[in-house]
Amino acid sequence: MSASNIVASMSGCAGQRCMAASVMMAVGKVDHIIDRMATYMKTMVLGESIGPVISKEAKVRIESYITEAEQQGAKILVDGRKQLVPGKEEGFFVGPTLIDYVKPSMKIAQEEVFGPVMVIIRTSDVDEALKVENSSPYGNAASVFTESGGTARYVIERASAGMVGIN
Repeated sequence: MSASNIVASMSGCAGQRCMAASVMMAVGKVDHIIDRMATYMKTMVLGESIGPVISKEAKVRIESYITEAEQQGAKILVDGRKQLVPGKEEGFFVGPTLIDYVKPSMKIAQEEVFGPVMVIIRTSDVDEALKVENSSPYGNAASVFTESGGTARYVIERASAGMVGIN
């Protein structure tokens, strides 16, 4: 459930909405969730599950963020660049993209991509994740996926985001 919900939050409106999830703070052993996210993204059909971005300029900008992250050492798990939709070859489509091992200092983690891109920043614990989250100038919302009510409350009390959703 978590994986599909995270991907849906990232990909709705092709990621072009203010409340779209764009950064996942990966705390602890979450590779199984990341694997499920990647699998789910690969089943999404461009033009059906996910629409085009707003313009050619937006497509070029989004794809440049992905390329730069890759050049800086991030690992592209699902690559949405250079996607074509049959019958809509001139459309501005960017497929769902999942990027792991992003560092908080990378441009893709510092700026709003405003596209169907999810970056993963791995942290050692919740406090480190909160430090990264609270240092971002963007923070309309955050979501916590956990089985622990205590962890959820801990994040709610310390996150700088304007709204915090749980599971």
